[in-house]
Amino acid sequence: MRSMLCLLVLCCAETQPATRPSPPVTEDLPPADERREGAITPEEYQAIDDSMKRKMEVIHHCYETEMEKRMDRAFKGTVTIGMKIGRDGRAISVEILQDTLNAPSVNACLVDTIKKFEFGSLTGEADLVYPIQFTPQY
Repeated sequence: MRSMLCLLVLCCAETQPATRPSPPVTEDLPPADERREGAITPEEYQAIDDSMKRKMEVIHHCYETEMEKRMDRAFKGTVTIGMKIGRDGRAISVEILQDTLNAPSVNACLVDTIKKFEFGSLTGEADLVYPIQFTPQY
């Protein structure tokens, strides 16, 4: 793929005159510190992600409870969670964005469970999306 890209670039470079890109316009942008206000840092995103990974066992409990009832190897799918985390590190909102599992009881459990999570104080609010795959382990 990379060689094809290089070939394409070389091909285009031979047929078109070289132009210099204009420098980015920065005079209208506020200073970097002001642009960050209200947004969380990459380190905070990483801390939330690490926290979610540590809590996956609790999250999977919602699926496993339903799995015990069904005992059906076809019961698998992905549930995509959307959540907004406030500055206090607690969920402002948690919703199901997409669901191929088709299990309302699992979805309700996921929303209720994730609403209880605490992620620590943040510099701003965070909007996050987590797709979670569920498959039987037996």
